[in-house]
Amino acid sequence: MVVTPSIPMGVYTKQPVGELVRGQSYCIKIVRPEWLAEEISIPRKLIACKNLIGLPGDKVITEKGVVSVISHVEEDVVGTKVDAIKEFKRVTAFKGVPINAPDINVTIPEGYYFFASEHEKGWDSRYIGLIKESELKSKVNLLYEF
Repeated sequence: MVVTPSIPMGVYTKQPVGELVRGQSYCIKIVRPEWLAEEISIPRKLIACKNLIGLPGDKVITEKGVVSVISHVEEDVVGTKVDAIKEFKRVTAFKGVPINAPDINVTIPEGYYFFASEHEKGWDSRYIGLIKESELKSKVNLLYEF
């Protein structure tokens, strides 16, 4: 497994996907988007480990180079569910080649998920869109961080 800034460097265990949990790291199959410039190369069979951020029913909105995932997961002091907003910046170019990723403005449908990392150059849902459940390969758990 190649570890990038997407998840911490360390020793991980690999397990079956099982029940999906927001914030958990999973290995996913990355499919090269049709719109991606030929000058930007990514392996044909890229498996990447990313954090699950958006679940079915969450909203994803792109505005001014920032992709926001809005979910109803937090409770205020009286127990009312409130929106939790997680934002991810996008870069506009990779090695000088423009990345013309389409904007994502959608409510996540059943069977799809939004995966991302804190690393703004992370090749994840902010660039390639929602990930189908069938593209999840395994769950990973950090045992020891370097």
